[in-house]
Amino acid sequence: MEYIQLQNKGLLMFTEMLGFFITLFAVLNPLSSMIVFLSFTKNYSHHDQQKIAILSSLSVLIILLVVTWVGVFLLNFFGITASAFKMGGALILLMFGLKLLGEKKLDTENLSIGKINENIAVVPLAMPIIAGPAAIATIVSFVTTHPGFMDHMVVSLVCIFITLLLFIILFFAPYIVKVMGREGIKVFNKIMGMILMAMGMQMFVSGLRILLPGLAH
Repeated sequence: MEYIQLQNKGLLMFTEMLGFFITLFAVLNPLSSMIVFLSFTKNYSHHDQQKIAILSSLSVLIILLVVTWVGVFLLNFFGITASAFKMGGALILLMFGLKLLGEKKLDTENLSIGKINENIAVVPLAMPIIAGPAAIATIVSFVTTHPGFMDHMVVSLVCIFITLLLFIILFFAPYIVKVMGREGIKVFNKIMGMILMAMGMQMFVSGLRILLPGLAH
C-alpha cells in the first residue's frame, strides 16, 4: 500500500514537472525569440550573431536560476501571497497566449538595430524579450507550491535544459528559418499560444482554490 502511494506521488510529481516544462518552454518560445533575435542582429556578421546568441543564452540562464532560488524570498519580503501571485501570473500567461493566437504576422521590422552593440544580448534580448514577466511568473508560481530543495534542483535542471535548446536555436537561427520558413514558425506560435492559455487557466483555478478553499469541495 505504501509502495503504491509512493508510486502515485512520484507519477504526480512527474506530471507536474512535465507541465511546468511545457509551460516554461511555451513562455520562452525559442522559435519566436529567434525571429526577434534575427531582427536585432540582421546587420551583424555571422560571428557577431553567434557571439550574441551565447551571451544572451547565458544571461537568460542566470535570470531563470536567480528567480528559481530567490523569487519566493522576494515574494515573502514584499508580503505577496502565493495565491495572489499565482492568479497574477495566470493572467499574464492568458494575455501572452492571446497575443500569440492573435498575431497576424511576425512584425519585427521596427526592432532592428544597425549599430553593433553586444549589450543587446542582455537588454533587451535576454530580459525582457525572452525571460520576461511571464517566465518569471511561471517559475515563481511553481516553486511556491513546490518549496523543497530537490524541487528547486529539478526546476534548475529544467531551466538549464530549456536554455540549452534556446542557445542551439539562436546559434543556428539563420539555418532554422530557411528550413521552417516564417509560416511554419507562425503555426508553432499558435500552438504555443493555445498551450499557454490552457496552462494559464489551470494556474488561475489553482490560485483561486488556495484563496478560496471552499471551491475545492
